[in-house]
Formats: sequence, C-alpha cells, structure tokens
Amino acid sequence: MAITCTCGYAADTPEDLSDHFGEVFIPEDDAASDGKAQMEVAQDSDTDVPPGKRCACGFSAPNAAALDEHILAALIPDDHVGLDGRRHVAQRPA
Repeated sequence: MAITCTCGYAADTPEDLSDHFGEVFIPEDDAASDGKAQMEVAQDSDTDVPPGKRCACGFSAPNAAALDEHILAALIPDDHVGLDGRRHVAQRPA
C-alpha cells in the first residue's frame, strides 16, 4: 500500500517517503533553525560509532534509518511547511 504526502506525492515505501521529506525539508546548508548542522559525517578513527551513523551535531545513531529520522526531526518545522512553501505530512490512503 502506498503512503502519500499531503502534497500529493505517492511513496512506494517508507524509505521513499523519507527521501521525499529530505528533498523538501533539508536546506542547502543543512542547518536547523538553531543554526546547528544536521547531516551525516564520516566516522572519526577514535570513536566506536560505525561509519555513516553520526550527525554533525554530535548525535550518534545505531543505524542509518535512525540517523535519517534524527536529521528529519531536527529539520522539519512544527507547521510541516517545506522549502517549497507547501505542507508535507505523511498520510495513508483510506
């Protein structure tokens, strides 16, 4: 069953919808409203965090899905209005 966005975008999978949200909510500079960068960074050799699971803000995620969830949570505004000026919220078809 497809998951749709209130903008009309139809996603085949939850990951596809997450990618859509990334496109409409992540600004070019990756900065959240508090000015902190919210993007995946490479692993430092002196940490035990697996590669590709750390955010520039310092958050460490157990997996890529959790990192994506963290980044979107930091960047999606309360009103869910994207960079395109439209509201984006997941909805399941009736």
